[in-house]
Amino acid sequence: MGGDIWLTRCFSQCVVEFKNGAVSEIEIIARSDDYQITFHAAADTPSHTLIITFAGLPTGLESDGFETDFCLVHGYDTIFTAQRINTQYQGLSLEDFEAAVAPKAAQYKTLVCYGPSLGGYASLYFGGSINARMIVAGPLLPAWPHLRNRKCADLIITHRSLHDVPKSEHAPVVVFDPMFISDKNNIEKMVEPVYPNIRKVEVPFAGHPILVSLAKARILSPVIMHFFETAK
Repeated sequence: MGGDIWLTRCFSQCVVEFKNGAVSEIEIIARSDDYQITFHAAADTPSHTLIITFAGLPTGLESDGFETDFCLVHGYDTIFTAQRINTQYQGLSLEDFEAAVAPKAAQYKTLVCYGPSLGGYASLYFGGSINARMIVAGPLLPAWPHLRNRKCADLIITHRSLHDVPKSEHAPVVVFDPMFISDKNNIEKMVEPVYPNIRKVEVPFAGHPILVSLAKARILSPVIMHFFETAK
C-alpha cells in the first residue's frame, strides 16, 4: 500500500479555527499515502490528558476529524489519526503508529484512544502500543474475515490479530447496542477473548451508530467527559 513513508515536524506554528470556535495549533507528525497523524494543541501548555481519535467510515486523509473540535473546546490536546479512504487503517502499521505518537504521548499523564465503529477497532488495535485507556463504540473492522463482507473482499488485511498485538493494562470501555446482533457478536468473538475484563456500556435499541443516538438524546457529552476525567 501507498508510497514512501515520511515524517515531518512543523517549524512554524499552524493555527486553525474550527466552526464552533475552537482554536488549535496543529502539527502533522506522520504522513504517507495511506495515513496522516495530526497533533492539535488546545493551549500553550499541554493538558494532562491526550486524546487520540480514530474515525469511522467513510473518511479520508483529513487533518481533523472525529471529535477533534470537542476535545479542543474542552481543553484537551488531541491527535487525529486519518486513513486513506477504503483502506480501513491497513496502511498504518503498529510500528509506524507507535513511532509517530509515542514521543508526544510521553508528555502526558493519561492517554485515551477513542473511536466509533472502524475507529473503535483502530483504538483497540493501536491503543495497547502506548498503554492507553480506550473507549470504543460498536468496534468494527468491516474486512474481518468472519463477517464475509463482499464489499471488502479485495482489501488485503495487513494487521495482525488483536491477540498478537500489545495489550493495554487498562480494560477498554465498550459502548454498544446488545440488540444489534452483529455488534454483539463482534465484541464476543474479537474483543472479549483479548480483553475478558472489558467494561460494557449497553444501550439497547440505539443501533450501530450508537454515538449518534446518544448525541440526539443529549447525553453523549457528559458520558464522554466523565470517562475522560475519571477513566470509569
